[in-house]
Amino acid sequence: MNRVKVDFIVIPCNTTHIFIEELRECSSIPIISIIDETLKLVEKKGYKKVGLLATTKTVGNKLYEMSSKTYGIKVILPTKTEQNKISHIILNILNYKTSNKDKEILKSIINSLIRRGAEAIILGCTDLQLLLKESLFKVELLDSMEILMQSTFNILFPKNNISEKICQKKSLS
Repeated sequence: MNRVKVDFIVIPCNTTHIFIEELRECSSIPIISIIDETLKLVEKKGYKKVGLLATTKTVGNKLYEMSSKTYGIKVILPTKTEQNKISHIILNILNYKTSNKDKEILKSIINSLIRRGAEAIILGCTDLQLLLKESLFKVELLDSMEILMQSTFNILFPKNNISEKICQKKSLS
């Protein structure tokens, strides 16, 4: 029974999707997946290989890798050493202790993923966009939080295409 009277649920956290199937089993309300929405956009843009920056839990549970097969996309992961650095940086973001060194480390990891064939980079942690600017890279950064937001607006307002208007307005400011 849908006592809260909502049409659907969004969870703006990639790592929480470890539990998405269990949550879907318990809910009569559809749950929109940040991971699937991100991969749908990757497919729409025609990327075949994407790098992933995410929490160790997201990477370790292969959340993007399992879903990416449906879309014919290969996910390129950071090395174990790079992943440890990403985890440390995410903790710094959460504790408001980031530095220029953190940005440089992320930039280096992204460039490593690009050298290994990544055509775009998924920001699979909704905190990473706070440190990264797309203009610094030769490839597109795909912010999973932004993608989920756009998908949510498109579901809510399919005829108005409000998300495009919001994104256009955001890019003008």
